[in-house]
Amino acid sequence: MTSLARTVLVTGSNRGLGLEFVRQLAVAEHPPKVIIATCRNPANATELLALARDYQQIKVVKFDIWKKLYYSFTQVVLVSWQTRDQAGGQGNALWKSSMRSN
Repeated sequence: MTSLARTVLVTGSNRGLGLEFVRQLAVAEHPPKVIIATCRNPANATELLALARDYQQIKVVKFDIWKKLYYSFTQVVLVSWQTRDQAGGQGNALWKSSMRSN
């Protein structure tokens, strides 16, 4: 059986549902080759960083979905290009939109 997807992008992965998505994808029987786990401040994402140390397919990337749309889209394209070789030149993405509370 093949993996769920070659590449998965999860936003808001430093806590809550995003972190749990990353955890469940990493431990799946057939995990993705690359899990792009994004958050606004990776330096403070201690649980996510610990998970990334245990599972080499997790790539932690600084990404703020709430910046200007063009800037965010540019970040997504850049992250996709940076990880395409690890995914065999192909990718699929799961997008989890995080909720912002002020």
